[in-house]
Amino acid sequence: MRNYLFLITVFLSFFINTLNAHEYHFSFAEVGFNHKCKCLEISISVAAHDIEFALKKKGLSKGSLERDISENGISLDLKNEFLNHFIINVDNKDLELSIDGYEFTDDGLLYIYMSSKTINITDFSVLQFRYDILMESFSDQQNKLTFIYKNFKQTLSFINGTKESNMIL
Repeated sequence: MRNYLFLITVFLSFFINTLNAHEYHFSFAEVGFNHKCKCLEISISVAAHDIEFALKKKGLSKGSLERDISENGISLDLKNEFLNHFIINVDNKDLELSIDGYEFTDDGLLYIYMSSKTINITDFSVLQFRYDILMESFSDQQNKLTFIYKNFKQTLSFINGTKESNMIL
């Protein structure tokens, strides 16, 4: 009887660890000002299975995210997930962002590429970022943002409770 209890405990332990595929949840964004187009270029990386889980939890997806995107392109629900949870304000004006593309990597990451329209940014601009992607689904979600302007980098961190942050150039 003890052997059966031991086996059940080991099995349940393994099963629970499999459901929680990794200990921490991260997303990384890089935002750069392109002087040629006078626009922001953005890349956001997330674990593909994390965003898939979040969409399924909201009832917005049923199948494989990679297969769905490969067959049908980026869905409106996925676009909204990124555009509603990654917001940039420059000098008190919200920027209109567009999703330009995506990439799945062999190590399980999904990269979303975005850009802004032409913007007016100066050395004294104030930028406000809201970066709360996946925070509704994972309480331990941490998002890191690196902003590049004139070869100078600034980094911001976002966690539950700190979903917005300001930056002065």
